Amino acid sequence: MLMIFDRSQAIKATLRADDSGWQPPRAFHTYCIRHIAANFMSRFKSNEGKRYLINAAYSPSKAGYMWYIDALRGLSREMADWAGRFNKEIWLQHYYSGCRLGHMTTNLSECMNAGLKGTRCLPISAIVCITYERSQKLFVTKGREALSQLAVGNHFTQRLMAAIEKNREGIPKMRVTHYDRRASVFVVEELESFESWSQAGTCDCGLFQSLYYPCRYALARCAVASIEWTPYVHPFYGQETVFKVYEIEFLLIPDESLWPEWALLRPNPLMCRKATGRPISIRFKNDMDEVERQEKRCGLFKQVGHTRKGCPN
Repeated sequence: MLMIFDRSQAIKATLRADDSGWQPPRAFHTYCIRHIAANFMSRFKSNEGKRYLINAAYSPSKAGYMWYIDALRGLSREMADWAGRFNKEIWLQHYYSGCRLGHMTTNLSECMNAGLKGTRCLPISAIVCITYERSQKLFVTKGREALSQLAVGNHFTQRLMAAIEKNREGIPKMRVTHYDRRASVFVVEELESFESWSQAGTCDCGLFQSLYYPCRYALARCAVASIEWTPYVHPFYGQETVFKVYEIEFLLIPDESLWPEWALLRPNPLMCRKATGRPISIRFKNDMDEVERQEKRCGLFKQVGHTRKGCPN
C-alpha cells in the first residue's frame, strides 16, 4: 500500500501510531526515486549526475551502487555528499530486501495519468464521470486478458515470460560449477563470477532477490542441475494474482433523475469564478517538462544534418 503526503506532522503522527496499521511488515517508509531526482535537478542542474543518481538507486548490488556513486563523485563531490545524506535503507534497491519487487518510483498513482488525459480544467462532475468510465473500461479489458491467458494454460504474465526468455539467451556462454552435494550452491561464470544459492533464492548479482524471479545466472544453475525454475517465481507474477486485481466489477451509475434527493450543502452557482465555458488552463512547468536538446532531423526521412526545407532527396 502506498501513502503519499506532504510531511504534515499530524499525518506523520497518525502513521506512526501503533494501531494505525502502517507499520512493518504491512507498510514500509521509503523514498520515491522520481522525487529524489527532481530535488537533485532543482539544486544541481546536471542531467548526467541525475542519470548516475537514478542508476545508483536502481542498482541491485552494492558493487553497482558504489560504481555509480564514484562516477557521481567524479562529477562533483557535493553531488555525492548530497546523495549520501539519505538513509540507504529507504531509497536503494539493493538495501531494501526486495520489498518493492523492482518498483522504485512507488508513486503507483501515476498509472491514472492515462485515464485523466484530456480532463484538464473540466468541471469536477465531468472529471469524476470520465475517470469512472475509463477505469471501468480498463478493468474489463485487463480482466478479460487475464482470464483468456488462464484459459489457455498460461500461469505467468507475458512480461515475466519475455524477461525469462531474455535471461535464457546468455546461458550457453556461461560456465556453472557445483559447490555442494545437495546441488544448492553454484558458481556461475560469464565475464564475471557470481554465486547462486537455490535454497535461499539469492544471487550475488542482486536481481534474483530484488525482482523475485530467476536472473540469468539462476536460470543457468537450474538448467545444469535439471531444476524447474517456476517455484522460484513470486506469486505476484501469476495470472491468477493479476485476475484478482481486475475481477472487481464497477456498479452502474443510474440516470440523474433517479438519484435520491440531496439534503446537504448545495454549492452556490453565483460564486463561480467563470460562469460559462471551460476554465482557462494554467500549467506550472517543472522538471518533468524538461527535455534534452537533440539534433534537428529531416521531417521527411528523419535524417540528421538537414531539414525538410533543404532535403536533398
